[in-house]
Amino acid sequence: MQRGSQFSGGGNDTVLYDIANKAKELGYNFPKDFFLRLCLFTTERISASLREIYEKGYGIDVRGLYSTNETGGLAYECPEKNGMHVPHNVIIEIVNPETGSRSVQVKSGKSWSLSSILISPY
Repeated sequence: MQRGSQFSGGGNDTVLYDIANKAKELGYNFPKDFFLRLCLFTTERISASLREIYEKGYGIDVRGLYSTNETGGLAYECPEKNGMHVPHNVIIEIVNPETGSRSVQVKSGKSWSLSSILISPY
C-alpha cells in the first residue's frame, strides 16, 4: 500500500488490526495515510474492544454484515449499531433441523439479533 492510496476493507476484523499495526510499524499514520472511514466486517462478530480501537483510535466507522456464500448479504448493522437489520428484499426463516418446522420468520425492516444461523441445503 502506498501513502495516500485508498483502501476499502471488509471481511475479518483481526486482519485489519494486523494491517493497521504493520502500517504503524512501517511509519505510516493509518488514519491519515489510508483514508479508511467505513468498514463492514463479514466473517466474524467484531469484539467491543476492537470496535473501540477502530472507531476511537483510527476514526473508522465499523459495522457488521451477516452474509453467506450461498445467499450473499442477509442482514446489516445500521449507523446506530443497535442490532442487525434485514433488507426489504430478504426473508429469513429459522427452521428446527429436527422437525423441519419454521421456528421464527424475520420480517424486513425489523431489528434482529443474529448470533448464529445454521444454513442447511435441502
